[in-house]
Amino acid sequence: MSNWAQDQDDSNSTSTAPVPAFASPANTRLVQLSWDNPLQHLLFKRTLLSIWKMIASHRYSGPFLKAVSEKQAPGYRDVVKRPMDLTSIKRRLSKGHIQSMVQFQRDLMLMFQNAMMYNSSNHHVHHMAMEMQREVLEQLQMLGEALLCSRDRLGWGRR
Repeated sequence: MSNWAQDQDDSNSTSTAPVPAFASPANTRLVQLSWDNPLQHLLFKRTLLSIWKMIASHRYSGPFLKAVSEKQAPGYRDVVKRPMDLTSIKRRLSKGHIQSMVQFQRDLMLMFQNAMMYNSSNHHVHHMAMEMQREVLEQLQMLGEALLCSRDRLGWGRR
């Protein structure tokens, strides 16, 4: 995959993956940050890298850590038009191409959807992708709810 394709931020891409409540338009204030504030940007990046590490250490993360090769999955590039893996997500995060929780989640869901699209429903990687996606969504949902509670408690959500 070319660097351009990996770094491209296609925020117009559509996915059938469910979106947690904290990422809904009503709550986008939670994930919108001022990129003029370097400290806030650094804190956001560190937080997402920490979440990334948790996801990368998931018991089923193995097939998702690196880009899929033609040798591993013949015809993969014919089926999957926008490949995504955990290493690419980390790179996009480190380079500042991911600037919101919604973008982070979109890339994660793309990765899982690609695995489920390429692998038949009775393949072990398909099952791993489904289970890992479900668990990651649950964790992101809990994180979003915790962010809502702490921002309300600290008065950050008020104007």
